[in-house]
Amino acid sequence: MNFAFTPQIMPFVVAAFVLTLLVPVAWANRRDPAARWFAATLVSLLVWAVGYCLEILAVSLQDKVFFANVQFFGVATVSVCWWEMVRRYLDLRRIPRLGTAILWLMAAATITLAFVNPGQIFRGTPFIVSNAAPFPVLHPSYGPWYTWVLLPEIALINAAVLTLLGRAAFKAKRFYRRQFVLLMVALALPLAGATIYVFNLSIWADYNFAVALSGLSGFLMGMGLFRWRLFSIIPLAHDRVIENLADGVIVVDRDDRIIDINHSAERITGLSRDAVFGQAAASVLSAYPLLVDVIGAPEQDYLATSLRRDMVTERDGIPRYFALSSSKVTGRRREPLGLIVMMHDITERVRLFEQARELANKDDLTGLPNRRHFFELTAKEFERARRYREPVSLLLLDIDHFKQINDEFGHRAGDRLLHDLAQAWRRELRSSDVIGRVGGEEFAVLLPETDLEVAVEAANRLRRATELMKLELGQTTKVGPMAVTISAGAAQLQVSRAGELEALDSVYERVDRALYEAKRMGRNAVVASDPVPGLRAVI
Repeated sequence: MNFAFTPQIMPFVVAAFVLTLLVPVAWANRRDPAARWFAATLVSLLVWAVGYCLEILAVSLQDKVFFANVQFFGVATVSVCWWEMVRRYLDLRRIPRLGTAILWLMAAATITLAFVNPGQIFRGTPFIVSNAAPFPVLHPSYGPWYTWVLLPEIALINAAVLTLLGRAAFKAKRFYRRQFVLLMVALALPLAGATIYVFNLSIWADYNFAVALSGLSGFLMGMGLFRWRLFSIIPLAHDRVIENLADGVIVVDRDDRIIDINHSAERITGLSRDAVFGQAAASVLSAYPLLVDVIGAPEQDYLATSLRRDMVTERDGIPRYFALSSSKVTGRRREPLGLIVMMHDITERVRLFEQARELANKDDLTGLPNRRHFFELTAKEFERARRYREPVSLLLLDIDHFKQINDEFGHRAGDRLLHDLAQAWRRELRSSDVIGRVGGEEFAVLLPETDLEVAVEAANRLRRATELMKLELGQTTKVGPMAVTISAGAAQLQVSRAGELEALDSVYERVDRALYEAKRMGRNAVVASDPVPGLRAVI
């Protein structure tokens, strides 16, 4: 093979050099399917550029035709590679595989026909034109396959790709729109050059500018790869990760203006993305002060990047709980760009926690507050009574001869008795009264805003209601259902003249002594506790 140098080859050499540099860079991002096909596109363009360089340098007609045929390894595949790259970039999964397979079969057929050329279906009789350009160029004299199959196929593929990118650019936000426009320009450049070549619009006939423009196309793609990280942060990541998140996401800029809100955030807040875009967060989210606080929280520490709080909303009267977390967005030089706020629904977790806490606070058998929880409530009520100078009393109830009931009727009957009595007593008390199980057969009753006299009346009411119940315990005595009685003690909270509150232990000790006295008197009785010397009742 003989070659002759001409300076007109330099644009194509530069294009080949740029493409050669970009191929390994694109391949380094091969974890992304779109990046893999970008690398394949660059290889196709590179084959095209190198083949064209060699065609220009070749002297004989036979060599020029050979290298012209070599170029079709790139020409026939570059549009299909573009299609494969954009299809994955836009996550177009519904494209039939058969259609893509046909495109690759046609590319393979084009390459084969270029070399075999049966019946001059691909190329007629090529010749070298010496006066069409500053150097001898090949006039390929293409046949019907090139004119009526290959060119329409390439035109349709490129039109489809440009349409898809244009539609995506129209729907995308400003940041992502730059990426789509960049892809469109990178594709349009060699397409424009090819159009000039096919329709002989150049001042030099058969001089293909498309090959030189392919280098610029690759450079633009490389700039996107480096500057905007085209295959690291692509619109697909936004659409599939952000938009489809179950968590609400709100993005604000450095001026606390809302620039994005996903579907979940729209559902949680009842706001529309179009209505709030570009609006001040403090104004738009005024109904959610915690969100406003998280967005407007001052940065206490430069290294601090997140803040967490909890928020409660209500929908159809049902409370929903959300954990708010914010993350600051910074640039490469750590300059603040904005803030991302996420709203994670923790309603089920809160409900499970409340259920667990309720179970921990309740007696399994009766459903009443257990001993620990009852005394927690009592301590709070005693403190409230002291603060507001209101009377409060305490009752202690004990089922008479409960051991005998267990021995005679069994523990299951005794358990049912405890449950039924608890429910009956609950009906006799006010909604503000608190009754809890504090022992095996011992129950305590907290009576807010109740003095000792009224407390004794309440205890007697419970005693009489118990006496009249005539409980069935699984079997009957000779005289019918068994009558159950209770003994009760009553005490009222007292304070010193200095206003010091009587300790809960002291009140419980007094009411316990009163209960013991009721049992000593023969049971089925109520006894009021004696006052503590030096103290007086809260009135």
